[in-house]
Amino acid sequence: MSFLKWGATQLTFLQYYHPDFLRGYGVGVLNGSLWTIPVEMQFYVMTPILFFLYTQKKKLWFVVFALMIVLYLFDIRDNAGSAFWRYANKTFVPLIWMFMLGAFLSTRKDLILFIRKQRFLVLLALYALSTWLIFIFHWDGNGLHPIPYIFLAAIIINLGFNRPNTAQRILKKNDISYGIYIYHMPILNFALYTGLITNILSTTCVFACVILTATLSWFVIEKPMLRLKHFTLRRQ
Repeated sequence: MSFLKWGATQLTFLQYYHPDFLRGYGVGVLNGSLWTIPVEMQFYVMTPILFFLYTQKKKLWFVVFALMIVLYLFDIRDNAGSAFWRYANKTFVPLIWMFMLGAFLSTRKDLILFIRKQRFLVLLALYALSTWLIFIFHWDGNGLHPIPYIFLAAIIINLGFNRPNTAQRILKKNDISYGIYIYHMPILNFALYTGLITNILSTTCVFACVILTATLSWFVIEKPMLRLKHFTLRRQ
């Protein structure tokens, strides 16, 4: 019954469910990365609600934004494993502020222009410095602190607008990032369960296996599937 329940959740949007019979395999979660899929779906569901608040109740929108950051920081600094946080951490609640920040920036051309004018290396240095300070003072927990996240968002915007073709020139329009996201945990769990990871060399081999699997996935599955698209919002 547990296997059937687990199989059903993996085929829907409840990938955060992990049965007890898998707890002894690898890290105890077969593919822990998949919890982000239902959260992403929840972001889409929340979009019209957030749009309404931003256009009709802007002050309330900022109150919600600040409240979500406070909840996120509370979880980082005092994650006591309470029942509330065990369930809330599997939803949009602790992460929606990131989505809201991106949505807000997309409406502010003045802020985007300001970020574009900043030197990339300065933004990178500020991100590295803030990350280091937060790590030193143990403010990071198991998440991304709002301060370095803001600098990270600025770095992405700066690169995206000022150097939009960099990734295409380097990767030649190939993208194995999704494959890495999907396959790295099952491969790592198998390596841990079988005792393959014993030193730096074996760890490097596991990493290479992840890259190889993701590359095969791109050329054999993902890229052929993308060719079936008849319409796209992205300019080629």
